Amino acid sequence: ECNATDDDIAVTMCTNPIPPISPYLDDISDSAVDLIQKLLEPDPIKRLNAADMLKHPWVIGETASRTKITNSDRKLFKYENFRAEIEAGIFQAMLTPPSELAGGTDIIKKAFDVFDAEGKGFVTSGDVSKVVKESTGKDVSMDSKSKNLSLSEFSKLAFSELKYQHYNRNDIIVTAGDLGSSMFFIRSGMVELITDSGLSVCTLKVGEFFGEECVLQVDKMRSSTVKCCTPVDLIEITQDDFERFTSSSTGGKVLLETAFCAKTLGNTKSLIRCCHNIQRFNVRAGTIIYSEQSTGDSMYLIEEGVVDMTQSGKRAFSVKAGEVFGERALLTQTPREATAICAEDCILSEIRGEDFLAVLESSPETAQALRDINRKRMFKQAASSAANRSFSLPNLKKAFDAVDANGDGYLNYEEIRQVVLNLDSTYPEDELTELMKSIDLNSDSEISFKEFEQIFKWCM
Repeated sequence: ECNATDDDIAVTMCTNPIPPISPYLDDISDSAVDLIQKLLEPDPIKRLNAADMLKHPWVIGETASRTKITNSDRKLFKYENFRAEIEAGIFQAMLTPPSELAGGTDIIKKAFDVFDAEGKGFVTSGDVSKVVKESTGKDVSMDSKSKNLSLSEFSKLAFSELKYQHYNRNDIIVTAGDLGSSMFFIRSGMVELITDSGLSVCTLKVGEFFGEECVLQVDKMRSSTVKCCTPVDLIEITQDDFERFTSSSTGGKVLLETAFCAKTLGNTKSLIRCCHNIQRFNVRAGTIIYSEQSTGDSMYLIEEGVVDMTQSGKRAFSVKAGEVFGERALLTQTPREATAICAEDCILSEIRGEDFLAVLESSPETAQALRDINRKRMFKQAASSAANRSFSLPNLKKAFDAVDANGDGYLNYEEIRQVVLNLDSTYPEDELTELMKSIDLNSDSEISFKEFEQIFKWCM
């Protein structure tokens, strides 16, 4: 009745130091009650410590009740009717690059902020409808009288079925070469990605993710070992979760595929920098690095500047700082497909063919990433030739239309095959098949302009 004195409370605690559970916690799960009881254990030896608490089944989500607390249930009911669409929007929000949001943003708060774009501190039914429309293309007619969601209520709706995991410093989360069936988002801490040969590729921080190749493909082996640089808290997304998140829209899958390609490219550049005998040199604007149809025995990484790739004297596309070029001749043992000329003063790193091939042998994922880059570049050159203009962001629609021979708004295999063979009649059929796979991210055998634009924004 809240009328006990301090002395009364002290006597009660001394008589029975374990507080009563019923009826106060009758609405929560048995696993949650178990956690509370272990944390309130009077004996410090038997009491759950912080590390063990983070591994408790309720904390990591294995036994958390899927039934909402009574008062919360009424508030979330109308949102539950659109759970599949909302989850699709939330997953795409989770994939938003941390650089586009406040630094160090927790993954749950990150998703919440995408829905609460105005910074009100709560999410309305209108916010949900807007994000769902943007991410899935579907109109959801939600009752405008649906209650607003606080951050904690949004978390219950969006993340109640996911698993939370905690790791200590120096723990190994996944190992390169192991079969994987889940990906992970970092809630706190920092991890290091290490290749099978022991090379450190990069570090990832709060809001970033890893392991996505194992939800994009079934029975996929881990490409990197992931080691904790600090204590780390993660959210695990299994293949079943991923299928649920993308069941109402392919947007999340396309976005994750695009992010994976971009990340793999970044990791590839890091590995290339680990090559022995790299030669760095300054090059003046207008200098030709190599000529079309010449023999290739090196590839290049642009440290500073821009290099134009030209064919028959016309610029097909440009390669910018941080990107690589010249790899195709080494990968395919064929002559240079274009002339590389410095559009401005540049600083280049030259990697000799034998050193480059040694890196590929040590990292099959790197080889695959570079082949993927090469295929997309081949398509860019073919589309540029068909459109008779450079392949650049302002010209994307014109390049798309030049390939779309039947004008139906979609690119099919035959249209892509034709423009590539118009440029290079010797281009192998198996490479054409792989090229189609690399740009048909949702595997529906056709590419819309929206998909086309999303793919090529990261690899311009």
